[in-house]
Amino acid sequence: MIDYIELTIPACKDTPFFEHCKPYRADLQTGTRYYYLSGKGGNRLQVWWNEGTHLFGVGGSLPKWWQGHNFAYSLQDCLNTIDALEDALQIDLREAEVDKVENGIIFPIPFSPVECIKHHCCQRGAKLEQVEKCKGRERYWLDTSTGRATAPVVIKIYDAGHRLKQTTGKGLRPSTYNPLQEYIKVEIHYNKPHLLNNGRAILLADLLREEWQDRLQYNLFEQYNRLMITKEFAPPTEKGDASAIDIVVRLLVDKVVNVEGKTLEDAGKELRAYINSLPVFTKTDKDSRKATIRKAMAKLQELPTSQYNLKERVKDALQVEFIENYPPQEQNRPACGLFGLVDR
Repeated sequence: MIDYIELTIPACKDTPFFEHCKPYRADLQTGTRYYYLSGKGGNRLQVWWNEGTHLFGVGGSLPKWWQGHNFAYSLQDCLNTIDALEDALQIDLREAEVDKVENGIIFPIPFSPVECIKHHCCQRGAKLEQVEKCKGRERYWLDTSTGRATAPVVIKIYDAGHRLKQTTGKGLRPSTYNPLQEYIKVEIHYNKPHLLNNGRAILLADLLREEWQDRLQYNLFEQYNRLMITKEFAPPTEKGDASAIDIVVRLLVDKVVNVEGKTLEDAGKELRAYINSLPVFTKTDKDSRKATIRKAMAKLQELPTSQYNLKERVKDALQVEFIENYPPQEQNRPACGLFGLVDR
């Protein structure tokens, strides 16, 4: 699902039609004038135009402008949006270059989005900077491979149901939304989408084609897989395994393993090193306390898989979206989907 987008035509051969737009500022230094184009539910797109250079641009959330929300938005909806914008502005937008674009997928989950988001983090050594917002309901990772200010990609995960309720009135919410269901959104924001095209500019017409829609889906899946799912330990089943020391050790191990990205063995070494550093203890005291720590750590059983790993859910949701966006083609001709051939 395409959401936010920025499009520019560097040398636009046509003069935009601004009757439906509201001017709001002008850059006297560059000569660029900026306008708002109002849409559904008060959502707006920004339009800019430089009469001297014929630079034209438009940016904002296409689904929010078109329907008032970005909870569900098919490729056909996107095509209809582009048609409406072309009619309103009298510009061939399909020839515009894509400067920025977001592509995401929303799907239901059987657990709390906050808990799910909490269990996603950066892999150790990954060139990603983590940012948390809205009290744990959103988490972003900036690709810092070229520096923070020039991050080519931002990976986002957020509570889609909560976002919808906070930003969209009940009258504009889609019929597919169930307020009793929890939803998560995985979204990739491309600040430099040309990197997906070997450094060459991507036209909007290209982005709307089946080949590029499939490429965006595959890259979303690959970007999600850059994240690490934190390790989970089996909860204690008896009171005897949940003493005060057991709880403290469990919390400390969780921080070392899941926040600092180290191993269970590293956590044990840090605890033993701290005990050894205390001069108040004799050797016997230290050995006794290290034995207590070892006993508590021995009770920790790492679960083989995490329920919060969304890999298969993301894959399935992308596949469903691809099938829904593209009607069956010629009979007996298999369609190429996210991971090869798709049985429609």
